[in-house]
Amino acid sequence: MPLPTLTVPLRGRGRPRTQAPKIVFTLVFSDVHVPETDWPSYHAMRHFIKDIQPQYIIINGDLLDCNESSRFDKDPKRFGQTEEELLLANRILDELAEASPYSIIKFIAGNHCHRLTKRLWENPDLISYMSPTRNANEIIPRALSLDERGIEWFGYPEVYNHRGFLFTHGQAVGQHPASKELAKYGMSGSSGHIHKFRYWERRDRRGHIAWWSLGGLMRLEMDYMPSPDWQNGFGLLMQVADTDIFNFTPIQINGGKFIYENRLYDADGVHPAM
Repeated sequence: MPLPTLTVPLRGRGRPRTQAPKIVFTLVFSDVHVPETDWPSYHAMRHFIKDIQPQYIIINGDLLDCNESSRFDKDPKRFGQTEEELLLANRILDELAEASPYSIIKFIAGNHCHRLTKRLWENPDLISYMSPTRNANEIIPRALSLDERGIEWFGYPEVYNHRGFLFTHGQAVGQHPASKELAKYGMSGSSGHIHKFRYWERRDRRGHIAWWSLGGLMRLEMDYMPSPDWQNGFGLLMQVADTDIFNFTPIQINGGKFIYENRLYDADGVHPAM
């Protein structure tokens, strides 16, 4: 008995062929908390940035720790670290630009950076000495020379809409922070703040939306949090240009190392699989 055959219609004349899509790569990281940084994790990510050359890099809050501006009890051993914070933060910005010279960098302030803003709000007479526009939110951008570097910046808790995908440092905490952020904004996006990876999605007649809360690049043990359940890592957003098609990949770093597409990344560099 002959096998059945399937006749497939030929492509009609004039029917447009599928064009090769333009994929836009955006790397996002947060919660570096310099100088309380997990440097092996940071350097592993830096090598990854140099390897993939993303079109965009999003610094999604708390690059600085701003410990001395905190209203909480402080360890006296950490007094005098503000200058160190600024030096290290500027060095990180220099290294990112060196690793991927053509990446467009966006800077979003986090709640730790906002500590300084609140201190100045409490002492408004000091703002004029530090900001000609009397805008307390611009003190850290000025200290990091963001305008001179060509880096667009956003205050806390502002939200940056990146080609239809939201980035904000985040405010939600508790058991389901990603769910809370998704309910708040009603769009797909990503935040930091909680130092842990969490995910929530929703699908209805209007379509599918999802939210990713990410780990950070801070040390996993702090004086005020000796044994937290924090995680190191960052995220990679891939979008088809001029469409709503995207893929978001959380990348977890363990012991300063992670694997992506048959390559091992660590503080020493990139190691292709054999």
